[in-house]
Amino acid sequence: DPVRIEQQCAHWLAQGVSTTTVGLGRGFNEDLMLGMARAGGGQQYYGQTAADLVDGFDEELALLQAMVLRGLRLNLVPGPGVVAEALGQVHRLGDGQYVLSDLAWAAESWLMVRLHVGALTSNDPGKAAHPLHDQHRALLSVTLQAEDMLGASRTLHSPVLSLPVLDASACKDLSSDPVVAQRLQELQFGDAAAEVRTLLLAGDTLAARRKLKLMEPTVADHPWLRDKLARLRELTERDAAMSVKELRFSVKRMSSRLASTAQFQYSDLEVQDDAIPAYLRRKGAEGQGRGGNNNPRSKF
Repeated sequence: DPVRIEQQCAHWLAQGVSTTTVGLGRGFNEDLMLGMARAGGGQQYYGQTAADLVDGFDEELALLQAMVLRGLRLNLVPGPGVVAEALGQVHRLGDGQYVLSDLAWAAESWLMVRLHVGALTSNDPGKAAHPLHDQHRALLSVTLQAEDMLGASRTLHSPVLSLPVLDASACKDLSSDPVVAQRLQELQFGDAAAEVRTLLLAGDTLAARRKLKLMEPTVADHPWLRDKLARLRELTERDAAMSVKELRFSVKRMSSRLASTAQFQYSDLEVQDDAIPAYLRRKGAEGQGRGGNNNPRSKF
């Protein structure tokens, strides 16, 4: 019973024991593995072969050594007339808080939020009409709760995000943040990959392959996603059953990966770079280790 197993993982987490899961090959339930890790406050890894698991062990050990905060929970408090929408495949608790990845040195744990802002004459939620120009609008505040490595609870409150009201012409002149744009692409890639997985589970392999083909233009300017998509297409052609697992772990990675605080261009050799902490390396295939098929010089 997956529900009961996850409840047991949550019980042990409350006692200070987390659960990290490892899957191998085709003979495991990836949804159960991810569910156990989520409930147990741990990580999840899989390898297409036993040799591929070395990467997961390296990442887990590096993460344990570098972790500074765990059990991160984020509470979003939107301003009057504002609706906050968390994007991607995120885990939301019953009390409305969002679960973030455990935080390690040189990394950032993040959540993408879209704000739907209704028109107000003021910050009074009862006065919805046209917005007043030359004024600021209170949009969002955030509370973060976490536990440090000594077991002490930490709570941080953000200042209120307040932005000036702009007319339509001024909004058109605003430039996009390249990091935000890339992260949004990753979340959209994850959503599309989840749709591909659903098609494969339904036995519609041809539709899944067509969907992957249609995703190509959306990742043309994102080297990491372009590499992942190429590998997913090859794997789906060669081994549809294995691609179901690769897609599931890729979807999870898109929404929950730790990102480096230092931005750098993706390289397909990144997984080979020991200068990059294992928990920050972006892999072309989640289930392939750097000693084998994730090496671009190896035939896969």
